[in-house]
Amino acid sequence: MSVIASAVKHMLAAGMAHDAIVAAIVEMEMAGGVAAERRLAEKRAKDAERQRLSRANRQEKAEMSRDVTECHSDICDAPSPNDNLNPIPKEKPPYGGQKESPSEPDQTEAALSEFNRVAARVSWPKAQKLTSDRRAKLRLRLNEAGGLPGWTAALERAARSPVLTGDNNRNWRASIDFFLQPSSFLKLIEGNYDDKRSRPQAELFVAPQDQDRSWSNMLVHWKRGTWSTYWGPEPGQPGCKIPPAFVSNWQARTTAQGANAA
Repeated sequence: MSVIASAVKHMLAAGMAHDAIVAAIVEMEMAGGVAAERRLAEKRAKDAERQRLSRANRQEKAEMSRDVTECHSDICDAPSPNDNLNPIPKEKPPYGGQKESPSEPDQTEAALSEFNRVAARVSWPKAQKLTSDRRAKLRLRLNEAGGLPGWTAALERAARSPVLTGDNNRNWRASIDFFLQPSSFLKLIEGNYDDKRSRPQAELFVAPQDQDRSWSNMLVHWKRGTWSTYWGPEPGQPGCKIPPAFVSNWQARTTAQGANAA
């Protein structure tokens, strides 16, 4: 029951005249309206103050951020006397791979062409564009595969996989971006997507005509200290896939080449 209704009930019980009751109701309504307007005005004033404080706070944070950025830039630009003594180590790519140096040929265009060649055969979506993100990831996958021959062999292995070529409950097919994911490529070359019904299982890097080149690329990484765990045990360790005779011949050739260059 509202305040006015309760008051009317009491006035009627007290036997007040009708005109007096009406006058009292009008007075109460006017008083209530004034109070409501006052409360509304107070609320608007508080809201306006909160908005003003919020704007001031955002402006203060923006100025602090700008000051920190400018300070950080000044610090970074200023040479340190210890720069030559403590150089900042370069970022290493994952899984033991090595970034391509500017002197090494860029094989990403050829790698994309190899993908599209295999994709046309097994109905994978064709890669239309080699974006900067794809190029960076392709360089890492090429290093992990031991070069272009290893990349091609990995794609050929994927082409024999039912699950990657649409033989699944969703009729899903792999794409270039799927193979560029580190986890997907690792599973591919470890045989997780192989057709378990086929025997014998495909080797890690198939492509006999390019096997020597693939092994040589892997040995280059081994010599640099960037052997990838994708390739299994290193040369000289039990289970290494590169024949010991090939390793010895490769070492002899590189030593002779180094002596001739000197």
